[in-house]
Amino acid sequence: MQMKIFDDCFHTVLNRPVQASSAKPQKAQASSAKPLQYAHSIEGALLYQDAILKEMRTVQMDGETEPCPVTDIGMAVLHNLQLRSRTAEWIDLQTALKGPAFVAKLLIKKLQDDRSKPGKPYRVNTEQLECTALFVAALEKVFAKRPDPSKPWLHPAEVLMTILTDGGGGCGKTTLAVEIILPMLEAYYHPEGVLRRAPSNKPARLIGGRTMHSGQGLTPENSMRTASLALNAQSQQKLSITHADAGVLYIDESSQLQGELNHAAALRTTYARESKYGLNRNFYSGPLERYGRIPILWYSQDHLQLPPVPESSSMLASLEGTSAEHKVGAKIFRNAELVFKFSTAMRFTDETLIQILEAMRTPGGRKLSGAQWQALLNTERSVEQSASASAERPDESNYYHVCYCWSVITMAAFMLARVSAQKSGQTLFYAQAVDQPLTLIQQATTDEFFEELLRIPSLSSTKRLPACFLWHLEMRVKFSTTLQQPFAVQDVEGIVVGFEPDDRDYDTQVALNSPVCKGEYICRFQPKAIYVKIDDCEHHFLPPAPCFVHRLTGHDSSCLNCTSAVRPGVFAVKPLKRTFKYYYDPKNKTQFVKVQRSQFPLMPALAMPLYSMQGTTADPGMVAYWFFPQRCSPTVKWLIVYVMLSRPRSLATISSVGLTLKVRAIIEEGPPVELVATFKKLFDGKIKETKALAVQAAKRYGLLPGMIK
Repeated sequence: MQMKIFDDCFHTVLNRPVQASSAKPQKAQASSAKPLQYAHSIEGALLYQDAILKEMRTVQMDGETEPCPVTDIGMAVLHNLQLRSRTAEWIDLQTALKGPAFVAKLLIKKLQDDRSKPGKPYRVNTEQLECTALFVAALEKVFAKRPDPSKPWLHPAEVLMTILTDGGGGCGKTTLAVEIILPMLEAYYHPEGVLRRAPSNKPARLIGGRTMHSGQGLTPENSMRTASLALNAQSQQKLSITHADAGVLYIDESSQLQGELNHAAALRTTYARESKYGLNRNFYSGPLERYGRIPILWYSQDHLQLPPVPESSSMLASLEGTSAEHKVGAKIFRNAELVFKFSTAMRFTDETLIQILEAMRTPGGRKLSGAQWQALLNTERSVEQSASASAERPDESNYYHVCYCWSVITMAAFMLARVSAQKSGQTLFYAQAVDQPLTLIQQATTDEFFEELLRIPSLSSTKRLPACFLWHLEMRVKFSTTLQQPFAVQDVEGIVVGFEPDDRDYDTQVALNSPVCKGEYICRFQPKAIYVKIDDCEHHFLPPAPCFVHRLTGHDSSCLNCTSAVRPGVFAVKPLKRTFKYYYDPKNKTQFVKVQRSQFPLMPALAMPLYSMQGTTADPGMVAYWFFPQRCSPTVKWLIVYVMLSRPRSLATISSVGLTLKVRAIIEEGPPVELVATFKKLFDGKIKETKALAVQAAKRYGLLPGMIK
């Protein structure tokens, strides 16, 4: 049914192939006027990239700051490591010595100046100022007692506070953290002493941090049992480098954090710090010992967001029947003594959308007015439109296509690739996944078996590797899985700037070199690599590329064009091999075959599963698919609708598909009763007490509206 509705809405675009043309493609970006290729030197280029990545891992693990700069690889690694510093590190020593309140006001003024426009001043609101005041108050107490008055540094193992900040999407939590509070904390605990973490890659990248798993040297496959969390010599050394002197741990989107992972991070942080600070690991979960006595433990979230998978792993879920590790992880979170609640919506520019979201958040539910529902209904893209009307609308060209269901995202990815190639006038290339059954069964010898493998829509079922990847030069793509922390990670976006066909695939090389669009072209063999220029990345991964003249002979150091062909941020993506289970009998979970898939871990950037949209703003807009999986609890259905509506800035930037009265009923029923009740029971009293403390601190330190201009 979902695919039928999708086809009804986008039939023309979905079924219109890219046409071959004698006209030259649209002018490529200046940074990549010619497709990047190393040709005969590709193997050397890929080895060069592997060596750089290996050297960077070694340097970071061993705590070295200056790799040997004699070699080209050493120079590239040194360049990459120097880029780790953030732009917020402009607070100098003398400024920091004036105290946290002074630094906070300086950062607030900088943010307001940077974001203000002629006739439209930007101002930090009252709630943001009050929240900032809580951190200032905590720092000022120990700042006055620091051991060396000539330096601003504070002791990294003296607990100051555990705080939870909670608020709806678009209330300004992330802006406040990244632009004001975290830079202020870096001034007193060093930039490397402020750890930025999130449960998944998308929010981690938005805050300039790492995932919880990566930060602890873990993978999702690791056991979370206490006995399995002990550190060996290598992991002890690695975690000590990053955690021993840390003074702050900031965890964004903590509503997605599993209780067992919170416990694992707390325990392993204690292991990494215990020898330096004389910690007793038997008390690692206590309020004054959690996370190895790190001074500031800060969780930030909207509790009305999609929970981790499964729902029972949420730290706000019932503790009945959960593991001891989950209970301890949830306890550390629930023991936060300060809970600051944000209510002001800053993302939204549409009063009607704000009212709809307020209705959704109202305990017990609230009816929408006829005008409010009609405003939302006006975003619906009718399935009854004519074929010409079902073509893509001009204002949707850069919209995200967002859905909870992978079946829809897979179709959207195919359509978006075609549309992008048509608009740019570029040849659209296809690379099919190469699947190899690792178990010999009769079914695995038929064409139908391999076709079934290619029909699996969910990337979660195929270890994040798509059945087919479509791309063209200058197309925007994103990584479907993590290849290298912290830059080539899942959901990070970039632009395709070239690729290397297989040596046997002569026809593909001809199509790539053609000055005109060849329509749609299926690669007979998987390419060796696809080059992606990662957004906002200036790291050096590859050696200087040959210019177009020396493409066949290789880079010529005496050629000025070759010398200037170094492209920062360009990453060579190679086919990735992963193994997954395919259940060929859906009714019998014991009937499966292991399949090894080789494919590029890439997909069109605008095809976005709903989980990946959490914590982000859907600019310039989004196509919202109101579809739900067959087995979906009422709680998750409500959260799907709420997260979907809280991503765009206004109803004018939403184009809906599948919007029915069922969605209205979900909106009007109010937030999940158990989730709201649990949050209120745990934190309602703390919210009121924290608010009073914040108001007092804001007055004490002059952090009031209108006082900072």
